[in-house]
Amino acid sequence: MSSNVPASLPTYRLRRAFHLGDRWARLNYALRLLEAGEEFQLSLPDSSAHEILEALQLDGLRERLQFGPPSSDEPSRELSRRIDRGAAAYNCRYFPTRQLHASPAQAIGYTFEANWRREEKIPPLTEALLSDLQTALPGWQLMPMGKPHQTTVTSLIAALAGVRLLLSVDNGVAHVARSVGTPLFLLEHLLSVGRGFPMEICCYTKVSCDAAIGTIYALLHSKLET
Repeated sequence: MSSNVPASLPTYRLRRAFHLGDRWARLNYALRLLEAGEEFQLSLPDSSAHEILEALQLDGLRERLQFGPPSSDEPSRELSRRIDRGAAAYNCRYFPTRQLHASPAQAIGYTFEANWRREEKIPPLTEALLSDLQTALPGWQLMPMGKPHQTTVTSLIAALAGVRLLLSVDNGVAHVARSVGTPLFLLEHLLSVGRGFPMEICCYTKVSCDAAIGTIYALLHSKLET
């Protein structure tokens, strides 16, 4: 990876303030733009951002990546505004991770945490849902996903690769699962999950805890039996 780049080359600066899902989506989108032929350098703020980059299968694109310090010039600001706008980043194809989902284990991952707009993302009765799910699947293990259970991107990917499916709300762990290929069951509350998890490129079922919880069980059993 080269760091000797022309001063005139715009810089996409991944913001340190982004949560995991935002980082994952925006860095993926920037990489897709580079793959499509755009020319700019990347500025990554910390080791966590570099860990995301290293976790992805980029094939020949990796050798073309160029890095440089943050830039405050207008071309760089415009590039960052375009990538950080949100919708395009969430709807692009995510690069797969180097370690992919391939688990026959009787284990279901779950995460009901969110760093942003928690009241609108996290439905009620999630603890009751887990309790009833464990009763319905006595031989299965329910595994919590995300911090503090996995503290690095690498350990989170390994955990997601080792469960049969992920039961989640719209959060960073679910975005990582898109790249790992872990089947997703997303619970929707007051905010639509359609923006971050478009059905045509993501294996997920959108259900609501406002509806009958039995519907969730039926969907889970249907998925587990296939």
